[in-house]
Order: sequence, then C-alpha cells, then structure tokens
Amino acid sequence: MYKAREPKFLWILLFVMSLFYAIYQVNPFTILFIVLAVLFLMIMFSHYTLIIDENTLIFKYNLGRMTLIQRKVTADSINKITFITSSRQTIALVQLQKGFRLKLHRFQPVDFIQDLKEFADEHEVQTEETSFLKQSK
Repeated sequence: MYKAREPKFLWILLFVMSLFYAIYQVNPFTILFIVLAVLFLMIMFSHYTLIIDENTLIFKYNLGRMTLIQRKVTADSINKITFITSSRQTIALVQLQKGFRLKLHRFQPVDFIQDLKEFADEHEVQTEETSFLKQSK
C-alpha cells in the first residue's frame, strides 16, 4: 500500500487569505469566504492511498480516516500507462477505456512506479515512457 499527501503550502496560503477576507469584508460574501476557509482546511488533511493487487489498482481519496472516493480499476479496463520522468519525480498517467485518467504521483515509498511497471508487464498493458531530463551530448 502506498500513501501520498497534499502539499501544505498552497492550502495554508489559500486558508489564510480566505480567513483574512472573511474577517475584513463586511458584505454578503463573508459566508462564502468562511466556507472556502473550512474547505481549504479540510483539504490540508486529505491523503491518497494506492493499492496494487494482482488484477486491480485501487485508488482511494481519504479525508482523515474517512474514504471519500474509491476507484477500482481492473487491468482489462486500462488502455495505456504513461510514465513521465522529471528531475524531481516520476508521474504515472493511467488512461482508461472509459472514464477519467488517473494521475499517480507523490506516493511513498517511491518504488510504486516499479510495481506499476511490473503490473503493466504482467497484464500486457501498453506503456509509454517520457522524460523531461536533459540529455547529455
């Protein structure tokens, strides 16, 4: 099982700005800014879980201990997996035959990419690798 968290800086910044506007704005939008501040605070405590089983990928979006979204993707429903490598991380885009694609990144431990490649090889899923690293001459 692999876990990933949202980066906190952006959400803290948005939370503080929303709180600032809620306190200093005296108009009908005050409630909107309070709701946004609560939403940003909740997002700060969210995390993702990825489970790679024998025949399925299970992606869960959790808020605290509560699972909000769970997607089970079987190997049959995967069109292609694209691995994009940059200097900081590798991102996997799982393109499905039906529905939205899954963007998998920030998971710890980092070896989830290797397990995903093994999953694709085992189930004969088409893969593509792209790199944004500078090529030496």
